[in-house]
Amino acid sequence: MNVFGHVLTNKVACGNSFNTLTSESSSEFVSNPYHKEFINDLLTSHMVGDFCVIGPRGCGKSVAVMRLAELLGYQVEPILLYQDMTSRDLVQQRVTNSKGDTSWHFSPLIVAALKGKMALLDGIHRLHHGTLAVLHRLLHDREIQLYDGKRLLRHDRYDLIKEETGETDEGMANIGIYRIHPSFRVVGLAGTTPNRGS
Repeated sequence: MNVFGHVLTNKVACGNSFNTLTSESSSEFVSNPYHKEFINDLLTSHMVGDFCVIGPRGCGKSVAVMRLAELLGYQVEPILLYQDMTSRDLVQQRVTNSKGDTSWHFSPLIVAALKGKMALLDGIHRLHHGTLAVLHRLLHDREIQLYDGKRLLRHDRYDLIKEETGETDEGMANIGIYRIHPSFRVVGLAGTTPNRGS
């Protein structure tokens, strides 16, 4: 990436491998000096952890984040949020088969956590604060208890428990413990209401 006349190369954990950050683009993204600086800010935020991009509708939040994901080699898991979404909808989905049996399925957010994808929470401003509360431990501690009793743990804690117990990944899954991929990131997109003046 070219920043202020200097070519920067950085290795960042993303997806299932380490990718070298380059300025090559296979998309239709058209860059200008503002975009380069903004993408650089997003990259810095990514290195620290999860982040949120706030701006008015149509200002290019999604495009900028998709460009960042492309640069880092991420698979993006887009999750469209809506006002009536519950915390259960956000992490697990209960489904019923043709025989009437019900089972829990991982939501796209949990799949992203397990596979090291970038979860793009589009419309995070629409969610009720009670729904957002379920994300607190996932974002801050990289840990979450699911509604069916399963548990996701930060990669290093998972690895330590696995080593101490001598379990395999399959054995850990059988007892309901899963590993959150170290590359997993959550990016929130929030809209703003234009100021109509006083």
